[in-house]
Amino acid sequence: MTTGRRNGYRNRARKRNNVSPANRGRTNGDAENAYIHEGSNENRLSIRLQYPSFWDDHRPADGSFKIVPLGSQSPEYQEISSEFKRTLPDATVDRIERVQNKILWSKYMDCARRCIENNKDDGLGEMLLFYGTKQSNPRGIYEEEIGFNIMKFSQPGPWGRGLYFAVNASYSNEYAFVNGTTRQLLAVNVLTGRSYYSRPNESLEQPPLCPEEGGIQRRYDCVCGDTRDSRLYIMYENKGAYPMYVITYTKK
Repeated sequence: MTTGRRNGYRNRARKRNNVSPANRGRTNGDAENAYIHEGSNENRLSIRLQYPSFWDDHRPADGSFKIVPLGSQSPEYQEISSEFKRTLPDATVDRIERVQNKILWSKYMDCARRCIENNKDDGLGEMLLFYGTKQSNPRGIYEEEIGFNIMKFSQPGPWGRGLYFAVNASYSNEYAFVNGTTRQLLAVNVLTGRSYYSRPNESLEQPPLCPEEGGIQRRYDCVCGDTRDSRLYIMYENKGAYPMYVITYTKK
């Protein structure tokens, strides 16, 4: 298992098995106090439905949803922009907005708790991945209560019909939502948990069963594979994914 960076917003798509997802995105100065270690059984179950400490406050008029433009000089903006441009260096980022949807976040944290309870030492496998909605406006994901509606947003692909999240923005760029001269992608927190690596298999409808360990037979949380210079993680259910940022950009 690979542990992600502890002191920033970007994890270069490495697994964050040792941190609580509620504390993502702190600046370097808070790093040592920002994360909850999950090395013991007691701490593994310490995830609560708190909202991230780096979120802006919600006023009564905001309700459960708020979208926050990031300042272009902020560490948060710079980290997300850097990871985005790592594989899209010729793109121009127009703006990055943080999604603060309390209902979706609470559902995500519920999934995080179950993931830790089910996976024991394998942990959350939390990763920041990219996702394109093609012809559908991404608002249909981040402004609603359902989020990644599997019936609406899943697409057929090399690993069957599912939600395809990419390590590299260059892959997702081909599926970006186009609005006039601009394009949009989502940067998504994904709980990959126990992932099953597979060669392309269009007949897949769900992850395979995990090796028997006694008790209830469980399936892997997702399937992963490599294609077109990017590792992909495929989810077959609407769980364990939170649309963290909306990236609006132009590309020649």
